[in-house]
Amino acid sequence: MKFVTNTLALVLTAVAAAVPRGRIRFGLFGLAAKLGRNVPRRLLTVPGGVVVHAGVWRIETIEQWSKLVGPSGRLVAVEADQANYENLHREIKRRAIQNVELINKAVWNESTRLKFQVSTISAWGKLKSAGVEVDPERFNAEIEVAAEPLDSILAELNVASVDHLTLTVNGAELEALAGAKTLLSRATATVSVRISHPDAAFQDRLAGDVRTALGTSGYKVATLISRQLDFTGSGNDARGITVYAFPTRRRLVQEPATSSSADAPLRRAA
Repeated sequence: MKFVTNTLALVLTAVAAAVPRGRIRFGLFGLAAKLGRNVPRRLLTVPGGVVVHAGVWRIETIEQWSKLVGPSGRLVAVEADQANYENLHREIKRRAIQNVELINKAVWNESTRLKFQVSTISAWGKLKSAGVEVDPERFNAEIEVAAEPLDSILAELNVASVDHLTLTVNGAELEALAGAKTLLSRATATVSVRISHPDAAFQDRLAGDVRTALGTSGYKVATLISRQLDFTGSGNDARGITVYAFPTRRRLVQEPATSSSADAPLRRAA
């Protein structure tokens, strides 16, 4: 059965890639995600497009997005950890990547300064106030970082339209979405939110809250439960959840957002 669903998902993804950008394409991607396949990054944007990735700590990810949008496209990469930012900045310069704007900030629902917990494993770094408490032994330092809503960051960069938004922000997902209401209300972007947390119960609740928040904002939502290597440090694989969101037909024709959808409060997982 798994072979059949994976094969069907691959076929749907291939068909979606051949369909012009629009609601049919997004619908096929969503169905493929529901069947258990990651939507390839190359299908989430177009050459000349604009990608925003908040919580990007791997130069390989930046390089891939940069190639996908091409010389006429634009990547806005946001990273809170100062050490990660400096490493990325150095590598971007060394590799002569031209179409990237790297921002050293955390994404949040307001302009403020927050405590950031730093780990020797880059993927584990997180805002101290984001999510539930995590084993303090995971972290070896605590720094203060500037935090801004994504809408403010994009306004400062004169980015009016986004093709794809990715969030990998370790517990700050709802705050990040709350700070991106203008972006979401335009409904030009596909969205992917990667949720990984050692507390499985919290992770599941948070994924549900992210689905609700995106659905309320006028998006169709598909959830992919996948596995990633040793997030918990226990020697075992840990489950991760990716929430994909695609603009609905109503949003694709750019109808004005209603106050109930654009201003709906975002609920924090308990």
